[in-house]
Amino acid sequence: MRTTDKSFYESSCEPMKTTYLIVVTPARNEENMLPDLAMDMTNQSVKPVVWVIVDDGSNDKTWLRIKDLENEFFLDQRSQT
Repeated sequence: MRTTDKSFYESSCEPMKTTYLIVVTPARNEENMLPDLAMDMTNQSVKPVVWVIVDDGSNDKTWLRIKDLENEFFLDQRSQT
């Protein structure tokens, strides 16, 4: 079906008005800084929809701190399958 109604095209091409924030944080030996960063993230006026922390071969307990933060502040949707 072909339409020539200009209002149809104008209404279907409106930009989205919702703001989504995705934050990617590289972390190497940042176990002591991650809790403060998590608190700062939760206090933002625009909260991230996704927060990805990439542990880049840390020698400290960064990975364990990430897991603690996941349980304390956030829900990993991948674990809901």
